[in-house]
Amino acid sequence: MYILSEVWDFKGRGLKSRWEIGCAVVKIVYHRSNGLLATATNDFVIRLFDVVALRMVRKFEGHIDRVTDLCFSKDGKWLLTSSMDGTLRIWDVSLARQIDAIHVDVSVTALPLSPNMDVLATTHVDQMGSICEVSHKDSENPVLNPIQFKDDFQNPHFQEKIPDLVTLSLLPKSQWQSLINLDVIKNLFELIPVRNKPIEPPKKAEKAPFFLPSVPTLSGQIVFEPSDISSEKKIAEGDKLENRRSDLPHSQFLQLLQSSAEKKSFSAFTNYIKSLSSSTLDVELRMLQIIDDGNEQGPDTRPDLFPIELLLDYFIHETSCRNNFEFIQSVIRLFLKNIHGETIRRQSSLQDKAKELLEVQYAVWQRVDKLFQSSRCMITFLSNSQF
Repeated sequence: MYILSEVWDFKGRGLKSRWEIGCAVVKIVYHRSNGLLATATNDFVIRLFDVVALRMVRKFEGHIDRVTDLCFSKDGKWLLTSSMDGTLRIWDVSLARQIDAIHVDVSVTALPLSPNMDVLATTHVDQMGSICEVSHKDSENPVLNPIQFKDDFQNPHFQEKIPDLVTLSLLPKSQWQSLINLDVIKNLFELIPVRNKPIEPPKKAEKAPFFLPSVPTLSGQIVFEPSDISSEKKIAEGDKLENRRSDLPHSQFLQLLQSSAEKKSFSAFTNYIKSLSSSTLDVELRMLQIIDDGNEQGPDTRPDLFPIELLLDYFIHETSCRNNFEFIQSVIRLFLKNIHGETIRRQSSLQDKAKELLEVQYAVWQRVDKLFQSSRCMITFLSNSQF
């Protein structure tokens, strides 16, 4: 079985030439200036074809594994190749020989050469890319000089954030904007008429007990004794319900929030709520609804206030760190305006947290507004300038 490589006339839409290579072609690179076509095949051989003369002009052998990428220099004098054997080679097209080669620990997957032909960038399998300096001052032949780079992602100093840097969540605009306009969306759905919608829920018919308790009297008349069995039963069922509520496991939302607060690192919790849809996040926040807002007890005596206090701490931390700025602002607006704003206003124990959040929010916004104003001034200056 012979593998063919064909050259077609684009304007005339006709076949100009056909070459029998014999192996499957895995990579093709064309140099427009000199009309050379470089092909890499499964037999690890690199072949050069002259598209004008319609014939093969060069054949380079040396790689012992699959060729991953090809790259011509700007003048078409050199051909650079990389392979899964861990080698990076430079071939001289005019002399039809190898000029230089280096061996790397991790196989190269791609290699673009700069237009000035002095810097070569490479990408590797499961590793950061590297840069090689191509020096050819002392001689006409280029020499590869690898530049050593440390793995900055494992360096703890690399993970430190640049001071005064504001980061965005990189979420779709519709996702965090729907959090802001969630109440408007709900009102629009309420205006849509629903067919056969019941006006009232069905009521269960009241039934009399099968046996009526009675006590004898002196007159012989039967007097029905009011029983407290139903009230006692309700109390027992209420206790069981409270026990069930206490025994129910917390949702993943609360578990991540509590564990992140203990570790003082909210990255896992932020990634989780970023993965939720707007309606799901709204439901999670509403599940923290306080039943009795008039009770002035603190979070220590009222467990239902503790998640809200943790959320306020989370908002203070993320706002002060200026992480995921637009997403956090949308969640804060949904949390305070639509759900728990009235609860925090009534609870004196949560007002201090709210005031701290307000101070942090004001300080961060002053910084962001200053950046906006500086950018606007620069854009206005450049747009009005005539160069």
